Amino acid sequence: MFTQKITESDAFIEMPMSSQALYFHLCMNADDDGFVKNPKSIQRLVGCNDDDLKLLIAKRFIIPFETGVIVIKHWRMHNLLRKDRYKETVYTEEKALLFLKKDGAYTLDKSQGFPLPKIATSDQRSEEKEADESVATDWQPNGNQMAPQDRLGKDRIDSIKERKKENINNNSSSAGARGEEPLESYDDLMTKWEVGPQLRAALWQFIQHCSFNRRALTNAKLEDIIDRLFDCYGYPGDDVKIDKEQSNEVYRAIQGGWFDIKVRKR
Repeated sequence: MFTQKITESDAFIEMPMSSQALYFHLCMNADDDGFVKNPKSIQRLVGCNDDDLKLLIAKRFIIPFETGVIVIKHWRMHNLLRKDRYKETVYTEEKALLFLKKDGAYTLDKSQGFPLPKIATSDQRSEEKEADESVATDWQPNGNQMAPQDRLGKDRIDSIKERKKENINNNSSSAGARGEEPLESYDDLMTKWEVGPQLRAALWQFIQHCSFNRRALTNAKLEDIIDRLFDCYGYPGDDVKIDKEQSNEVYRAIQGGWFDIKVRKR
């Protein structure tokens, strides 16, 4: 999850698209406490350069440690975690150096924050649990949380296009109750279409944009958007240029306040 307070702030929007994309990918690869063990590898995977990573550090969107590990500064503003799914980071030494600001952001400055609250464990007394469970929530997500990923090749994109007409709203929970096939998550859907990393980051921001404005984005609609982008710019594969052109089209829709994309004819 991402909070609009961060991703639509002037400091974030003013960064290059490559830096923004890198931030989203770092968040997607973070553990339950917001730590990322391999920021350099993710940077290379996404096709960003050292300056993008340095800019995120300079603008304090991420906090680096001497071990090479980084943490997403506003992780606890982005995410509320279910207690039954929380798994503490293995980077406990780095975590011990952090403090929490009143707004939920991490800081290394003790004078600006307070010690991180603990997550309750099964061997704690009930009164201790009540005091310590300030990080997690009993929030229950919609949709299938164990949906399998099925990565398809380019030669099967046409079959996906035929199926997309039958997709139903991603936010509906009635299908599972009727014993039908579990709904695909947005992430599974993008993986199946083999969406490029930059377009994936842009689409997640578009999904947030729709959600914040109370516009439901169905699976069928998301597939339709991907389909039109592929028809216009071509199948991305490993072509970074095509991936970037597709993502820019989505960002134009967000900046224009649209809830659909307006693919330009080439």
